[in-house]
Amino acid sequence: KVVYSNNPDTNGTGESGESKTHQYTFGFDLKKTDGTNGLAGAKFQLKKGDDVIRLIAVAGQENTYRPAKDGESEGVVDTVTTPADGVIHFTGLAEGTYHLVETAAPEGYNKVADPIEVKIEASYNEDGILESWTVNKNGQNAVEVVNHAGTLLPGTGGIGTVIFTVAGVVLVVAGVAWAMRRRQRD
Repeated sequence: KVVYSNNPDTNGTGESGESKTHQYTFGFDLKKTDGTNGLAGAKFQLKKGDDVIRLIAVAGQENTYRPAKDGESEGVVDTVTTPADGVIHFTGLAEGTYHLVETAAPEGYNKVADPIEVKIEASYNEDGILESWTVNKNGQNAVEVVNHAGTLLPGTGGIGTVIFTVAGVVLVVAGVAWAMRRRQRD
């Protein structure tokens, strides 16, 4: 509430009505699996828009991270690694859309190519009190990311295609030059 005075010549004051605000934070679990079992060693970044969220481990809670506050620098990381059970807990997040970006897959597995969208939505009553919230509208607060075993195929292109392209151009130019010289002789 605010206490105010409209007249500086008197001691009379007035008060505004009392107002309450509510601020909520949310979280979700990242479950890295091979479809059945948890996978250790996958590396992830959590992004909001184009910005990587700087994370800090929550004291006393294993594999749990929250966004770092301004001024916090000790223990702050941009990338988190899945433990043996493949589960990482994210807490302290505001409502909104985030993206999980896998920067490295466990050895022997293919990396997930596209970022995984994580959308946290909440509904509130008229007083601003939280009624319910969901992650990706699935009723659960977990996001499963599945890796498939195998090796990545080598990229196409590279120096091999450049060599063949240059050789092809040289052959075409030589053929045109040969045809022009032959025409001049005739």
